[in-house]
Amino acid sequence: MHPLTERLVALIDQHQLWHEVQRYSGWDRERVVACTTMTTSDFEDVCYGASINSYKLYNDAATIVVSPLAWQRELDRRAVEYQQVADKPLEIRLPLTVEEWCSLYQRGGDYYIGDLEAEDSVQVRLDKVFRDNGWAAVATLAAIAYAVSKTSPINWDHWFQDSGLLQKPYYKLIPPQKLAVIWLIVKEEV
Repeated sequence: MHPLTERLVALIDQHQLWHEVQRYSGWDRERVVACTTMTTSDFEDVCYGASINSYKLYNDAATIVVSPLAWQRELDRRAVEYQQVADKPLEIRLPLTVEEWCSLYQRGGDYYIGDLEAEDSVQVRLDKVFRDNGWAAVATLAAIAYAVSKTSPINWDHWFQDSGLLQKPYYKLIPPQKLAVIWLIVKEEV
């Protein structure tokens, strides 16, 4: 077994998370231990099921965050940065790569959101988030979700209501689905 896989198994054993791993990824302990060549995708599925940030595991700093609230656990599971300081609203850093942001903003992008429109449009709100290095308050996410469902010429509203997205591996989602998942996780915090 690869040393990285050994560390992963030890962490999951230590925190008794095999039931969750199997539920989210389909992998059980025996299958992981017996696997001689695990693909990166499979490895990340197992990490996802255990709420382990695979990037931190690669860099020898993996921890499992035991979160008191469901939304925190779901964000941790997807390695999404967030900050909540007393007396300030929850802020979340939208975990989009440079390529994903470009796919939203470039005219030839696969998920182009269109030109900037009215002040309350999806485009204007996402532009503000982009300019703030990807950080958005929950209220901003609520405004984006509202704009998507009510005023947007882009057809994303079905994703912002599809709780089935929460069961899919986050890294396999397209940018608008990632935005929708973040909204679905934190919408009760508004």
